[in-house]
Amino acid sequence: MIRRAVVAAVAGVLLAATGLATPATAATPTCSGASCDGQVVTTTNCKDSRAYAIDGITVTGMALALWYSPSCHAMWGDYQLTGSGTAWISMFGIAPYGGSGEARTLYSVNVSGPTTDISTTLFNSTQSIELCWNQQPGLPPADGSAGPYGCTRWR
Repeated sequence: MIRRAVVAAVAGVLLAATGLATPATAATPTCSGASCDGQVVTTTNCKDSRAYAIDGITVTGMALALWYSPSCHAMWGDYQLTGSGTAWISMFGIAPYGGSGEARTLYSVNVSGPTTDISTTLFNSTQSIELCWNQQPGLPPADGSAGPYGCTRWR
């Protein structure tokens, strides 16, 4: 219950900061599942009234939210860097529920703050996804040697 409240708060921060709201009516999505991979969320009608934040984190100067669209069976991340400085925003994917193999980078960009609400590209929901911020590119090491970082839970 607490986790859900935190996710709702992070999503609210991102939406309130930009003045954006989820559309009240849904247009027909232009992709579904794997056909959404790499597509821009704002051009696909996936960010409709059924889309919801499934996880999120906030730290000083940074807000991340991982979103799911039931209409498109796809996920994306929204991020905002409110302070000055830079951060790597990355989305990682792995076979469903851990599967086999290592996490692979699906999306990675170095951003300088402050930024407004920015979205990653879409990725199908048949894989597990994690959204992270870090001081350097790549999956943050568990030992914290990459400096401060934060990630959503794998979904």
